[in-house]
Amino acid sequence: SYSKQLNKENHLYASVEKRSLAGLEKFIHYFVVMICVLLMLALLPFSLIFAIKHIRSGEKLVVYRLGRVQHRPRNSGWTIVLPFIDCIKRISTKTNQLIISPIQILCRDDSILEIGVCIEYIINDPILVLNSLHDLNHSLRSLSRSTLITFTSQNNGTKIEQNIHMIELSMKNEINQTARNWGIEILKVNIARATIISTGEENPHKSFHPALDAFSKIFAGIIQQSSTMDANNPTPVTG
Repeated sequence: SYSKQLNKENHLYASVEKRSLAGLEKFIHYFVVMICVLLMLALLPFSLIFAIKHIRSGEKLVVYRLGRVQHRPRNSGWTIVLPFIDCIKRISTKTNQLIISPIQILCRDDSILEIGVCIEYIINDPILVLNSLHDLNHSLRSLSRSTLITFTSQNNGTKIEQNIHMIELSMKNEINQTARNWGIEILKVNIARATIISTGEENPHKSFHPALDAFSKIFAGIIQQSSTMDANNPTPVTG
């Protein structure tokens, strides 16, 4: 399943990062670092142009030295990195918003609903986010969209407004089960738009949207089956 595959990738990244250097590899690593430090000192003050970095408020800096992540992200202020061997990544730790564009979903009563969502989240672990995801927005958007389809298709379209707060809370809890493994915390799910395109009585044979019926039900079935498999075979999460 989608979430199980991501959990396996997280464990793979964690095992790579925790592997300690030994023998010749360790010697070469520190030798290269020492050469770069001496070179930076020899080229002072010109090397400071490349070595000094400013970290803005609400931002953290993750440093990869020769491909290995440093132990802790650096907080706001001024910091020094080693040119040529340090790769830096800036991560915003402020509250972020991700808007899911409106999509049409076939509900339980065969009505068709157009619904959009706004996700508010914060990054708790910048290193885990960078090591787990190639594209944070794409992964979070895909997860949120699939969760939205699952929960919305289980409700009657004509009663969505009555259950909107329950759906928002359920979506938040469901998304957090996977997002926390990425170092992300979902703060709020806000259903910004919910419009009934057609009711079940207006479209009894679903003739207007034949592809929508198949897509919504098949996709929701896959997600439900995935959730059942994950519940029966939980993946251990290491701290």
